[in-house]
Amino acid sequence: QERHDVLDHDCGTLPVLSRNRPTVANQRARLQQTASSDGNGIVATVATDQPGFPILDMTVSCRLFFGPSMTIGSQLDDYLEHADLFGRWVQQVSAHHWDGMTEEFQTQNSFVTKLKVHESPKLRSVTCRLSFVGEQDSQGPVQDSEFIAHVHFTPRFG
Repeated sequence: QERHDVLDHDCGTLPVLSRNRPTVANQRARLQQTASSDGNGIVATVATDQPGFPILDMTVSCRLFFGPSMTIGSQLDDYLEHADLFGRWVQQVSAHHWDGMTEEFQTQNSFVTKLKVHESPKLRSVTCRLSFVGEQDSQGPVQDSEFIAHVHFTPRFG
């Protein structure tokens, strides 16, 4: 039998393999970069006094993270694995914030859940934090923005 060495055969021009192949590490880095690209991260502004937490606004990173299915007016609850637990957490953290319970607010302002996102058929694990649009007025009652909060999503890996 005649033996042919691979090096003796002219294969023409071979494509150069990309060094940026999508790996898990590359995807994580891209997601983390996207999360901080507009300075605010993955943030949805929601009405906390409305059923389902309607979305009032979203950062660019939030739109990229959730994809086209989430829009202004969508219910955040529709994307949460445990919407009832999330709702209780929002109520508790909001009460601590508006009652001036700074230590309790800081220690309890973290909620881990899973979300339905556009890019994956699997649920995406995230840590949520709240920040608030308005502050309590020194003259007394809280302004109307008491019921508007920013939900900050941080993807969890592992």
